[in-house]
Amino acid sequence: VYSGSGTAYTPVGTYKLAHAYLQAGGNESTPMWLKSIVHTGNVTSAGGPAVTDPAVVFNPNADVMPNRVDTPNGHSSLFRSRIETITTESGAQIGVTYSKPECDDITLPKPWANTKRCFPQYYAAEGEDSKIDWFNKYVVNRVDVYDNTGGFEHQQTNYDYLDSPAWAYDNSELVKPKRRTWGQFRGYGRVQVRTGVDQEVQSRTEYRYFRGRGRRPPARRRCAPAQ
Repeated sequence: VYSGSGTAYTPVGTYKLAHAYLQAGGNESTPMWLKSIVHTGNVTSAGGPAVTDPAVVFNPNADVMPNRVDTPNGHSSLFRSRIETITTESGAQIGVTYSKPECDDITLPKPWANTKRCFPQYYAAEGEDSKIDWFNKYVVNRVDVYDNTGGFEHQQTNYDYLDSPAWAYDNSELVKPKRRTWGQFRGYGRVQVRTGVDQEVQSRTEYRYFRGRGRRPPARRRCAPAQ
């Protein structure tokens, strides 16, 4: 914020990010993980010292998840961690449950008629040229919120995907035309959200989406009907 004189500015807030390198197992590389974020408020109403909030902590899941659909070519499955729990500044804990991989190398779908949670993408393994490979797509199945202070009950939200996912031909200007694939995720047409702990009365809301799949790819590519 402007200090009121000259060209000097006073920091309003600062954020400190802590990282760690996580082992993904086997011969995988060691990716960097955002471990925590700490916010400090530098401007106080009484002009006192800066105030620092407790850290927001991101905990990885114990079982790493394969990004790449495993095939017998000996290439890495690109195992990576996802967020399993988040501890907030107030001490609450948010838990995330993900879907399982849906594809394998034996039953890969046709790219233009894909109804599974995997997608084609150009990928260059170490020492090789870029070529089409398949990668997993994960969605969130459930979110749990626990108030560890004891003031509120456990909150549970389930996400049910009632139809098949849609994939569109990539139209990103950041991707060269010759490297575009049927890899643009357009989500689900119907998603049901259930709120409430299991064995209790739950509220249920269904969302419907238009997914905009009417764009035609180049003539040499197969086309899918508009949805």
